[in-house]
Amino acid sequence: MSSTHFHDATAIVRHSMTTRLAGLARQVLTSLDRWQRRRQALRQLYSVDARTLKDIGMSRAEVTSVVYGGGEGRRRSHSET
Repeated sequence: MSSTHFHDATAIVRHSMTTRLAGLARQVLTSLDRWQRRRQALRQLYSVDARTLKDIGMSRAEVTSVVYGGGEGRRRSHSET
């Protein structure tokens, strides 16, 4: 293998590693952002009184599951009163 081919191969590996690291950093930042938004939503929903929660179709017991689970498997639907 000539030195030119070696340098080309090294550049390709570096580019691949850089691309992978950038992707990993993006995933970490996306996850952190998602976590912060969910924590903010929890704080906001827990600060709302029970009557207002009922008006929007949820109980205090459902807040965490709605924020983290999207409300799937909820005991009642939003349309129930």
